[in-house]
Amino acid sequence: MSKWPREMQMPLCDYMNEQQADVLLAMVKKLGDQKDALKAQMVGIDADGVRVVAYTMHGEERLMLPFKPPLVSYDEAQDRLLQLMS
Repeated sequence: MSKWPREMQMPLCDYMNEQQADVLLAMVKKLGDQKDALKAQMVGIDADGVRVVAYTMHGEERLMLPFKPPLVSYDEAQDRLLQLMS
């Protein structure tokens, strides 16, 4: 996995958690196959995909929603994230 520095990941994670929480939850339900998720939190992003925690009545599940193909650079991250959401 290609890890990016935390300070690079956090602005996009914060934006998704604070401004797009409903979209993030929909992504987790659809792409993460967590139909009973009540809440989702984006905890990281790198070239391979988006790391998310899905919260359900049964606890929490850590997921990786992959980018296919992997990102070449961070500059692609926001656009590819939007593609996952559509």
